[in-house]
Amino acid sequence: MLPGSAPGPPPVAVGSAALYLRSVPAPGRMIRPAARQGETRPPMRIVFFGPASSWHVTRWARRFVAQGHDVTLASMHAIPDEVRALAVPLADAPGEGATSPRTLLAAIRRGRRLVAQVRPDLVLAYYMSSYGLVAALSGGRPLVGAAAGGDVLVDPFDGLARRAVNRAAVGLALARCDGMLCWAPHVAERLEQLGVARDRILVQPRGVDLGRFRYRPPSADDARPLRVFSIRLFKPLYRVETLAEALVELAGRGVPIEARLAGWGPERERIETILRRGGVTDRVRLLGRVAPDDVPQAMSWADVYVSTSSTDGASAALFEALAVGLFPVVSDIPANRAFLEEGRTARFFPVGDARRLAAILGELAADRRLVVEGVESARPLVRDRLDFEANMRRIGAWLEALVERHRAGAAAQVSADRAAGDKAPRGR
Repeated sequence: MLPGSAPGPPPVAVGSAALYLRSVPAPGRMIRPAARQGETRPPMRIVFFGPASSWHVTRWARRFVAQGHDVTLASMHAIPDEVRALAVPLADAPGEGATSPRTLLAAIRRGRRLVAQVRPDLVLAYYMSSYGLVAALSGGRPLVGAAAGGDVLVDPFDGLARRAVNRAAVGLALARCDGMLCWAPHVAERLEQLGVARDRILVQPRGVDLGRFRYRPPSADDARPLRVFSIRLFKPLYRVETLAEALVELAGRGVPIEARLAGWGPERERIETILRRGGVTDRVRLLGRVAPDDVPQAMSWADVYVSTSSTDGASAALFEALAVGLFPVVSDIPANRAFLEEGRTARFFPVGDARRLAAILGELAADRRLVVEGVESARPLVRDRLDFEANMRRIGAWLEALVERHRAGAAAQVSADRAAGDKAPRGR
């Protein structure tokens, strides 16, 4: 349980400040956090539309609280106990049919009521085709959207009807945003194609908690099998069967290799069948769901991280693997090329090409120096671009500046309206 989730809002120590995590508010009831030490800007009231079931969203919301802001997380998805103190449901049964048309309509009504009650300084929305739409229709301004990647990029496995609906929802949401966050340059390019002005976009990956994902030097021990780790959903978009097929090919060639595949989804049976028929179930483990707190330990077992995805925004799992000290072997897509360099900090293979993936893994198994040198080459990337705390400070400063500009613009408009009223002819 998150401190403060019990009845009544006891203080939570964050550094030397005592902040308050409030309970789910009754209409109009707000508890403001303590002022942030050493800062002159007042804390903001933030309504954050996003899935409370997502660890990435809740981590972000908690970071805002730690910065001294008053956060309400509005979710159509299930609300875990550990964030219940921050979250309010946008549906009668959060998580059941989340983002279905019926749930979306209910969420829009509740979102409007929530914004009217809270009167936030900032409305934030994560994932534009669902929460972005709800936030855009909530009436709150300024509104900042955060594009995950899959919400604005084209999913090759979506049907034409779904693509059309998503594009309409995203278009409406983007038209009402005062600013957009995204994690990688290719997503910013897509936002521009959809009509967002470049000067309204901040490209900044969230990064990795380097205190949790601690670096450990890679092993140069050629005597043991190469260890491969993957953590992607078992859905068509992520093409995990490519890795399964590559592992079968390597086993047939007698290459010493072991693998652990974390993930779940509708493709699991297909992946199990490939591994079973290939006779590699003794050297490949399917881990299923791995809790966020257990991911660092799961990764630290491996030498190499593999991602077979056909598209991505900016993969948090990739960044976590880099932080821990794994060498990435990943699909050749813009999301990976934005951060990695072929032959130096990573190896690329064409999407769906199991034979090429197997060839690369075979080379790494034969010469572990390639892994060690690649991991060492990636350390500056982790230090300079992927530190969660540093990146969140940049994002926070950008958001606060945007809110200040919005306030200044609103004040100027009020002054202009008053001046116009004073100059208007008055009746006798």
